Amino acid sequence: MKLFSSLKLGCLLAILLSATLFFFGLIQDMKYHHQLAQDSVNTNALRLAQYVASDQYKYLELSEQLLRMLAQQTSGNTFTDPSCAGRLQEELKRHPYLANLGIIDGEGYLLCSARPEKPGMWLGDRNYYIDAKKTKGFAVGDPQTGRITKSSTINVAYPVIAENGAVTAVVYGALDLTWLSANIIDHALDQDIGIVLLDQNGTLLAHHSTREAPPTLDKKTLQYIGQQKIAGWISSVDNKDDVRLYAYTPFLEDWGKNLYLAVVSPLEPPLGQYLGRYTSLMIVALFLIAALLWLFFRRWVLIPLRAVAGYSRQLSQHDYSARVDLQPTLPELTELVTSMECLATELQRLQSTDNEHNSELKRTHRALQTLSSGNHVLLRAENEKILLQKMCDIAVNTAGYMLAWVGYAEDNSQKTVSIQASAGGETNLQRILAITWDTSDKGYGPTGTAIRTGKSVHARGLQTAAQYQHWHGINRQLGVHSAISLPLTIDRKVFGAFTILSEDPEAFLENECHILEEMASDLAFGIKVLRTNEKQLESERLLHEMANYDSLTKLPNYTQFRGWLADRTDSSASNHKPFAILLFGLNRLREINGTLGYEAGNWVLRETGKRLREALAERGSLARLHGDEFGIILDDTTPSHIEKIVQTLHSALNELYRIDNYTLTVKGTFGIAFFPQHGLTPEKLMGMADKALQKAKDSGNLYEISEPDNEMERKRLLSLAAKLHSLLKNDKLQVYYQPKVDFRSGRVTGFEALARWWDSAEGMIAPDTFVGLAEKTGMIRELSIRVFEEVLRQLSLWQQQGIYLPVAVNLSARSLHDSKLLNLIDQLLDRWSIPPEMLEIEITETAIMEDKDIAYSALSKLREKGIKIYVDDYGTGFSSLSILKKQPIHALKIDKSFVIDMLVDTESAIIVGSTIRLAHELELSVVAEGVESEAVWARLSELDCDVGQGYYMGKPMPVEDVNAWLKQSPWGIGSSGIKGW
Repeated sequence: MKLFSSLKLGCLLAILLSATLFFFGLIQDMKYHHQLAQDSVNTNALRLAQYVASDQYKYLELSEQLLRMLAQQTSGNTFTDPSCAGRLQEELKRHPYLANLGIIDGEGYLLCSARPEKPGMWLGDRNYYIDAKKTKGFAVGDPQTGRITKSSTINVAYPVIAENGAVTAVVYGALDLTWLSANIIDHALDQDIGIVLLDQNGTLLAHHSTREAPPTLDKKTLQYIGQQKIAGWISSVDNKDDVRLYAYTPFLEDWGKNLYLAVVSPLEPPLGQYLGRYTSLMIVALFLIAALLWLFFRRWVLIPLRAVAGYSRQLSQHDYSARVDLQPTLPELTELVTSMECLATELQRLQSTDNEHNSELKRTHRALQTLSSGNHVLLRAENEKILLQKMCDIAVNTAGYMLAWVGYAEDNSQKTVSIQASAGGETNLQRILAITWDTSDKGYGPTGTAIRTGKSVHARGLQTAAQYQHWHGINRQLGVHSAISLPLTIDRKVFGAFTILSEDPEAFLENECHILEEMASDLAFGIKVLRTNEKQLESERLLHEMANYDSLTKLPNYTQFRGWLADRTDSSASNHKPFAILLFGLNRLREINGTLGYEAGNWVLRETGKRLREALAERGSLARLHGDEFGIILDDTTPSHIEKIVQTLHSALNELYRIDNYTLTVKGTFGIAFFPQHGLTPEKLMGMADKALQKAKDSGNLYEISEPDNEMERKRLLSLAAKLHSLLKNDKLQVYYQPKVDFRSGRVTGFEALARWWDSAEGMIAPDTFVGLAEKTGMIRELSIRVFEEVLRQLSLWQQQGIYLPVAVNLSARSLHDSKLLNLIDQLLDRWSIPPEMLEIEITETAIMEDKDIAYSALSKLREKGIKIYVDDYGTGFSSLSILKKQPIHALKIDKSFVIDMLVDTESAIIVGSTIRLAHELELSVVAEGVESEAVWARLSELDCDVGQGYYMGKPMPVEDVNAWLKQSPWGIGSSGIKGW
């Protein structure tokens, strides 16, 4: 057996045995090889015939492609287009195997042809035309002699189909049957051969030969070939007594055409009779050799190779677990099989790894979808409930998880978990799941554990694990195998969990969990933001209500009434529209408080406000100002109308007041002032109306109207305007400086510059008076320039002394709209070489809200230069922190009217505290004005106020007193803004 252990040795022995046999049977071997040669000729001739037939099919396919293209390009206009024949002729040149190209219309008449044609020729009887219309596809006709080409052709056709499916025309081509693979014949064989095409009757349709003069073909042989159904060969003697071989094969049988393509080649004559006696020996030798070779190769080669081939097919079908059942064989084949089995093992490992990676990538992609879509929802969430529901919907509908819910931990004795939103399962999850976060069985599920521990829980085996036994039934019903529960935390406190369930037992691997944990963190942050916004809006609403409404009567308060007057005086001054204000005061409130108590007095005030509101209806604006006094603004100023309204109000108040067992009669009086007769400013109008009210109380009349002093006031204002002009021209305006002190360090952080005007005749003129006068007379720009120049000059002197403390300058509403003034500020900074951060701007809340867009543009330019922006008198206007946050500001200055009373007035204290907290949440600093005592300072420090300003630390002082204050005041010593002191 060792001799046959090698394939090479076995082959060598077989060759030696064959050579010995052929040595003793040389003649038999010659005959044998002669026959083999003849068989080879037969086989090669048949193969050539089949190859030529196959080559002809190529031209049919090319023809089909060409006709389909022409049919698709053909439209109704093509039929009558004069260039149609030219186009077909060009195509004919590019396809020499075609004898003609043409188009036949739907009625069978020739429309266009590449060859000269008879106009209107009818071709509707051609079978290729009929088949093309019937099948609406490629059709092949019978061989024929073309009417136009006059040569043997096979016509092919393709229909032109309109949009409604009707065949409107047929494009046809004539395939030249003489185009018979001449190139193959000229190069494939050296001997003379021929190729013929004949029909089932043996009729010669086409013939091609390598000879210049082809021999006459035997008609009987051709008829015999036409009667066959399969490929084969037959020999025959031609007219020159040469033996010729006819190898034939059917042609175009797929189209039902009984044609045959035959290759005609010469045959060598037989060896002769003298080899006959060796025939039996040759047969025996050939049989022995074949038998030995067959047994050898079957045992050692064929059987193993078949096994290897079968194994290869199993591997190609991805069956990497299969193995070869192979008996001992040649070492080469054994080594091959061993290598293939090693390859299969490695492929099986790679497939398993790839499947795992694909599953993990799919899960990670699903988690990323949840994260991405969740972030999109977080940015647009309107409220907490909608946010939670959309997050659950994303987990189920977008990411493809089976079930998702958000549960909140209830702080009750049962420690239940309340389902806030869910998607993908039973709607009544609260009842079905009955989840808790205590230490009972119901609390050891993924959700309860996540809430109790504050850590993510990745749960698997939900249908089998003992710790989830309480939910085995519902999990099997839903088909749930794994889950992840993610704690939701705000300020390090767990308030709920986001739970996602999956039917995949291997779900929630490491990468997937990290992404979902990030999503849960984003969700918790989004909930926090929504809750913070809701609290802020509620606080702002309460703050606005407390700042602008009377807590007792719920009517607008003095602050809002003062704002109304400011707006009306500004607008009425421009449109010349008069209005009236009425001040109403109760006459017996103090008596009621002393007799029946303050609760009764408060009830009278509420009832009075109610009656006034109902009696006024929509005819005016009503507010409670203070104590027993109410204010009313009316548009109509005709005396008759005013008197009528006063009488209506008096009638409403004249009805008896019934409280407990008492019946009261409440009287009151009215003081009336008109704009512009009695004043142009809110203060003037209020003062005039108050004088009228006092006069009415003194006289006992129901009402009094202010006596006009227009002429006197006008003269006074004209005089003051002239003096202000002279003051500004001669640069005599004084600037006082009031320090601002930091609550944390107790040191001065800067000053506010305050314009002061001392008149020898009137004394100190109020800033509101001369600033308003400057605005009305157009001198406001000059006034602002003088203040800025003086402040920047002083800052330059202080810098030379080593004092680096910023100074704030007030900017009026009109100055905010003055672009030239804003540009001049920049020039003054450059002129005095003052860094922009040393200059601060204070602008009132009302000025900002007058035109928010212009304010934003102007303040943005100042902030871009490095100048800090303060909102002055905050709380006296009608804005909110959320609106001011949209403006480019740095800090708020709480109006002193709230700060002064904060220790004795609860509402003022609430307003101050709420403003500080909300401003800090919006990353704004807070300056409190009106700090008049140590107690107020201490309370503001407890509320974490940033900066204070008031008489307790320092009054407004002339510049010559500032250096002394800085040296002697405990607020100035060691200030970070003072060097070398």
